[in-house]
Amino acid sequence: MSAPAQGQRIAAILGAGRTGAGWAARFALMGWDVRMHDPDMRAAPHFEAVLARARRSLPGLLDVAPPVEGTVSWHAGIADAVRGASWIQESVPERLDLKQSVLAELDDHAEPEAIIASSSAGIDLAQLQGDLPRRGRMVIARPLAPVYLVPLVELVASAASRDEVVEQARSTLLSLGCYPLRMGREEHLMGRLSAALWQEAAQLVADGAADAETVDDALRHGAALLWTQTGLFGTGPIAGEDLRVEVEEPVQTESDPLSGMPRAPRRAQPLHDVIDRLEARAGGLPDGRDAPQEVRDAALSSLLRGLKGADWGAGRLLRGMDRRYDDTPDLEALALTSPLPTASRTIPVDWVGQDGCVAEWRVAELMDGATWRLLRMVGCDEAEGDHQGGGGPSDRGETFLMAETHLRHLGVARAGDAVTVETQVLSFQGRHLQLFHKLWLDKRLVASAEVLLVHADRRERRPTVPAADLAARLSALAAAHQRLPRPEGSGRVAMRPEPEV
Repeated sequence: MSAPAQGQRIAAILGAGRTGAGWAARFALMGWDVRMHDPDMRAAPHFEAVLARARRSLPGLLDVAPPVEGTVSWHAGIADAVRGASWIQESVPERLDLKQSVLAELDDHAEPEAIIASSSAGIDLAQLQGDLPRRGRMVIARPLAPVYLVPLVELVASAASRDEVVEQARSTLLSLGCYPLRMGREEHLMGRLSAALWQEAAQLVADGAADAETVDDALRHGAALLWTQTGLFGTGPIAGEDLRVEVEEPVQTESDPLSGMPRAPRRAQPLHDVIDRLEARAGGLPDGRDAPQEVRDAALSSLLRGLKGADWGAGRLLRGMDRRYDDTPDLEALALTSPLPTASRTIPVDWVGQDGCVAEWRVAELMDGATWRLLRMVGCDEAEGDHQGGGGPSDRGETFLMAETHLRHLGVARAGDAVTVETQVLSFQGRHLQLFHKLWLDKRLVASAEVLLVHADRRERRPTVPAADLAARLSALAAAHQRLPRPEGSGRVAMRPEPEV
């Protein structure tokens, strides 16, 4: 077999289960060639499914073009799989004898400068290294699933691990988009935290204090959202709570006063020392950004709105609120002697840029929502998408597609501003619908958008004529709005600046 091309980055993944497949997907999508080995013949189809999910999600986290995807090849033997690899990730099942056997075999064939990493969740690195000749190049790189999306990797070294290898591993993980958390000793941080939380949750269920769904709801609608922004120790200071309350109680407690579960006695002074350090760092952010509470609120708002888009967890609650408070008027109840009200909302904190003003593309998103709201007002249930809780496919499989947009920015809006949009129908002819939106902040015009839509088959993207009843309603609305003054700015294109004198 020919040697790899100079500069080519190769990762060998041994074991293609959930963890190994996730590692392979992350390496491949970050531009590495991946050499896979797994004796299970079902591994390849499983990996292809994981890679397909990763392709849909990981590259989209970047706002720039991702690296060119690497190639993936399958190899029958370990020796062939690790040839030329600068990173070898062992992800075989969690059995000491199996891991030791795999590591011993790859130790005989790995490249001299290769990093050998194990995904082991419960076996100490020293046990894996044993007296292998390359034990100094071994570390534990312990991820969380899905590996291709969750950035955390616990990076564990032993006394036998060489410092330069650990630093090289850290640098490589950073280049993959991971967050390598260097552990001070051989410890299972996430494993211990997860086990402690799970044990307490199981005790609550066993005691009848809550069922499993209630526990999960408490986390996904509350604590987990906050922990995402602040971690565990940061939650109290950012919320303005006194961290010392938890340790002012009697400290030689042999069991938890709430659950009755046995626990190790707490030592007050070390805990006070920890809290002293936490309070010292809680006064603000070192890079001069806003107060921690404001950063938390902005990040939490973005997270909640992301969950809302996925209709998942706490986001599903927000969708329900949209439906509850949506006051889309019935067209029959409106006087058609003025533009129609098509949006009324508050600018979210995650819509503004560093200058504090709403981003241009968010204005376009707001106008887009106004378009689909007007379509729902005229009874067009086939409006594409699910904008602000409405829309969805029709039995005819048809929709309106955006064909052209001209957006003008005439002012600024900021987070917390209450804005409205009014819409005038400029024309409706056959398949084409032309609208003009105005975005208002109080009585000040912030932006306008002229849009042209084409009615089309949803699947084939082929223009079609709307159903007769829908066409009649749109024609009547267009005829009524023809009597209104044509809005200033309609029919314009981007203007070239006058030449400087």
